[in-house]
Amino acid sequence: MMQILPYNKLSEKDKAAVKNFLLPYESSCIRLCELVKKESEEIFAIFDEDRPCAIVGNGKIITHCIPDPSDEIARLISPVLNIEDTFSVNGERSGTDFIVKILASKGKSMAYRYDYILMEKRDGLFDKSYTALCGGEEIVPCAFTLNSLEALEPLQKDYLSVEVARPDHSVSDSYVKATLHQNLKTQVVLAVEVDGSPKAKANTSGTGWNFVQIGGVYTNPQFRRYGFAKALVATLTNRILRSGKYASLFVKEKNTAARNLYESMGFSKVGLWSIAYY
Repeated sequence: MMQILPYNKLSEKDKAAVKNFLLPYESSCIRLCELVKKESEEIFAIFDEDRPCAIVGNGKIITHCIPDPSDEIARLISPVLNIEDTFSVNGERSGTDFIVKILASKGKSMAYRYDYILMEKRDGLFDKSYTALCGGEEIVPCAFTLNSLEALEPLQKDYLSVEVARPDHSVSDSYVKATLHQNLKTQVVLAVEVDGSPKAKANTSGTGWNFVQIGGVYTNPQFRRYGFAKALVATLTNRILRSGKYASLFVKEKNTAARNLYESMGFSKVGLWSIAYY
């Protein structure tokens, strides 16, 4: 018999079972794993007898790990979903499709979606041919300072507009500042500077137990084809691998150039991933 339980009400034994359940799927649900690590009140776990079979993070951004969707899981999840405040559903594609269908049955229509390839790199440090730049540019770590915020805002706005926002929506300056502020406070942010000004950036975007996710990769269009993105991703990946963790990232299915770049760097396709926006 299946039942759905708030994560923060579980016994320590059941919490350990949730972690063990998530580990094989970790790179596809880093945000969910972070919420579990924090014992967030947003988390619900579905158990089949004494074994977890689905985990859902029920915030404005709905995250999930649902390897085997079923009518019974849908019945249990439906009453707890954050219908009114849902901003997006993020996760492995079949699970996202599953939750989108539940939301549609409750009158919540999806506005737009992006489909991605999930890629991983588990070994093989990059040498200087990947990380070095030969035009006088410099890769710099970006600390949380007023100068960093102001300098990176144009890149962050372009990144969010092109890679994240719905095509029919503009990105507000307040959203740009908020996301950049959060990244600089909680993530590793690197930039390539040309004449003292950042022209490309990349950052970590989440940390699980065994994986660190890379995101926010963006280069000013006037400075593309100089290997900036490659050098930034290689530098971040080396840092992740040296820490004893694996690197993961997402690339839009339609972005063939980026996918070819990551494949040439040794990243392997491991799954499909989608974001549905509301």
